[in-house]
Parts: sequence; C-alpha cells; structure tokens
Amino acid sequence: MANISAAQAAAAYRTNALKTINDASAMKPGDLSGSKETGSDFLGMVKGAAESAIDANRHAEQVSKDAMTGKADLTDVVTAVASAEQTLQTVVTVRDKVISAYQEILKMPI
Repeated sequence: MANISAAQAAAAYRTNALKTINDASAMKPGDLSGSKETGSDFLGMVKGAAESAIDANRHAEQVSKDAMTGKADLTDVVTAVASAEQTLQTVVTVRDKVISAYQEILKMPI
C-alpha cells in the first residue's frame, strides 16, 4: 500500500466534495420529473435515492476491505468514505425534513 500524507488525503476528500456539489448544482428542476404521474414519479425518485445511498455505503465498505488486504489505494478509500459520508448526511437531512413536515401536518386543525 502506498504511503499517503494528510495533505493528499484532504485533497482527495476536497475533490470528491467539489464533484458532489457540482453534480448537484448541474441538475435542473425538470430532471426529477418527467411524467404526468407525480405520485409514482416521486416514489421512483425516493426509491432511486435510497438505492444510491445503499450502493455508496456498500462501495465504501468494499473499498475499505480491499485496502485492508492491500488491493486498494488509500486515496480510493478516502474518496469512497467521503462519498458515503456525504450520502449519509443527505439521507439524515431528508429524514429530518420529512419528520418535520409530518409534525406540521399533525398540528393542522381538521
């Protein structure tokens, strides 16, 4: 396994974070909708996001295992773990917003 400095690890983490931000900012509002059936469209979007989050975490685990056996570079590990961390933070934020919206709905008078 190659030796990597903290500066190199930080640079890899920063590169991955900037890529994630650029990918998100490049999306257009119409990218998430395309059909007239908004219910199934929303369900598909949520399902796709959940599957993407699971895949990111599985990839990070696999790269970490590969690094332990000497098959992966530390830069790859840092990139995969940073991606999984970003995905987890997004999932937690969305979950918090959904819970908040549900609580607001419960407060509405009937």
